[in-house]
Amino acid sequence: MKQRTLVAMGRACALNFFTAAALGFWHGDALSGKVVEGHYYLGQHGSFNEVTRTAFIFSYVYTVTGILSLGGIAWVDQRSKRGGRRS
Repeated sequence: MKQRTLVAMGRACALNFFTAAALGFWHGDALSGKVVEGHYYLGQHGSFNEVTRTAFIFSYVYTVTGILSLGGIAWVDQRSKRGGRRS
């Protein structure tokens, strides 16, 4: 894989991770949240903020992809250290 492609992938993963982290820091996230009798709450440091179902699902998906982006960053880092060659 070309170095330019690896750099672009690394930047995209990093941007996704840091955006998910920032959203979780400011608004809480669905992984720490809960659903009670059809009401959706984002959790943040033990407190909960009620949100719409759509916002809850968005937060859940974005948080999970943010966590998975760490794996993408590690993969890109390893590939770039090998010069993009397969082992």
